[in-house]
Amino acid sequence: MSRPYTGNRDLATGARPGTVRFMDYILFFNPGARNLGIWANRTVRGGQSRSVHQTGRALDIGADRPQLAQIIEGIYRHRETFMVEEIHDYIGAWIPTEGFGAGYRCDRDTGGLFSGWRIYTKNTIGRGGSWTHVELAPDMANSAERVDQAFTELFSALEESNESSSNPDPDPDSGGLPVKKPSPRVRNQTTGKPRKT
Repeated sequence: MSRPYTGNRDLATGARPGTVRFMDYILFFNPGARNLGIWANRTVRGGQSRSVHQTGRALDIGADRPQLAQIIEGIYRHRETFMVEEIHDYIGAWIPTEGFGAGYRCDRDTGGLFSGWRIYTKNTIGRGGSWTHVELAPDMANSAERVDQAFTELFSALEESNESSSNPDPDPDSGGLPVKKPSPRVRNQTTGKPRKT
């Protein structure tokens, strides 16, 4: 349902711990996807206002078109659990567009399939390549533990609905997320090397 959109009001000096952990999970569950960046000290492309990347709450995830569609669908499906504020689908990987992409924003979300999305008919969010831009709410971005809790809740719900299944592969209806909780190897924020949590 509709939540306030934060935008760039809370600039930071680096990536926030929850944003880093969220990226770790997305990359773990989507082999081949790439971290295209979290924190950046810059303005929005083609504009004067500060990019939400400068808040440390935005992340760019690169993938090929089919995988990108799966990632966007999974994040959108669980947008309330993850406290997602914005998603950009620059190339229409998940929502067919006419070349200018589509964007989700939490303050437009009234519930239901495709709620909160806008299909653009002009260059509004920037015509991009095969990646998605995702923004988390401050409470989620500030806490790696809160991200862990969100994924734990998600896995618990998926396990309950798939109790009879021993197959750890992604369920087609889970948005590309596995039905059994794994032990993800998230990356050490300093070294970038995988570590057990």
